[in-house]
Amino acid sequence: MVGQTLAGRYQILEELGSSGQTYLAQDGHRPEQIWVVIRRWQPRSPKEEEPSATRQQFQQAMALRERLGSHDTLPRLLAYFEEGGSFTG
Repeated sequence: MVGQTLAGRYQILEELGSSGQTYLAQDGHRPEQIWVVIRRWQPRSPKEEEPSATRQQFQQAMALRERLGSHDTLPRLLAYFEEGGSFTG
């Protein structure tokens, strides 16, 4: 993932932790150097869950995150999207 660009915008700079699902990235659409944390969500197995059910769960989780707004202990949600079978927020 390091070196890849997601959504034509977020360049992955490094992996955070050992889970392989959380990354430090730079937002290429901003004139200043904004660093963001990217969290990728992937279904465990296509057989375990229907893609539409996974998509719905992801969208519900992101809608809840948006409703929570800003909080001292939660990073601000800037965007979420689906790309290449993975869900990112």
